[in-house]
Amino acid sequence: MKIDLENLFEVREMTKEDESLLSSIDSRSVSTEKILVTFDNKEFHYSFTEVASFTKKYDPRMLPIDNYFEQDKYHVLYAYLKDQIVGQIILYKSWNNYCYIDDIRVDEAHKGMGIGRALIEVSCDWAMENNLKAIELETQDVNASACKFYLREGFHIGAVDTHKYLLLDGDVNKEISIQFFKSLIVEDE
Repeated sequence: MKIDLENLFEVREMTKEDESLLSSIDSRSVSTEKILVTFDNKEFHYSFTEVASFTKKYDPRMLPIDNYFEQDKYHVLYAYLKDQIVGQIILYKSWNNYCYIDDIRVDEAHKGMGIGRALIEVSCDWAMENNLKAIELETQDVNASACKFYLREGFHIGAVDTHKYLLLDGDVNKEISIQFFKSLIVEDE
C-alpha cells in the first residue's frame, strides 16, 4: 500500500528493513489547553479551556508481539518525507470488530502538512478492507490538539475514563482518558 500526496510524502507499510525505526519520531507536544467533557441526556458535550503551557512527551510504542510479520492482526504504517520518517500509526484488529489505533505520531516539525489526515485515511481503508466496523483510539484531556484533530477527522467522543491513569506516578495521574470513535458503516441512501 503506497500513497503519494502531491509528492510531499508517502505512506507505506513497515517492512523488516525499517522495523527498527518504530517510535523514532519525536513525540513531544506542547499543550496550552485541555478538553472538558460533560455527559448529558445520553450525549457527550465538550469545550476547551486554557491551561498553563507544558510539554508532554509520549513513551515509545513497541509492538507487543515478536512475530509481527507472520500475522495479520497488527498493521504499522510510516509516513516518509524523502527518506525521513515523519509519521507513524500502529493499528490492530480489536476483539469487537473495531480497528484500534494504538499509536499515531507526527513529528512536531511536520505537523500541519496533512500527514495525520493521510494516516487516518489509510487506516480507514485498511479497516474496511478487513471488514472492521469502526475505528477507536484514546488520548488524554490535556492533549487538546489531538482531540481537536480527531474531531475534525469525523471522530466523536464515546467514553471518558477518569480512573485510567489514577494509579500512575507523576502528573499523568491527574489526566483523564478520552476515547474517540469513528463509524465506518456506510448508510444506504
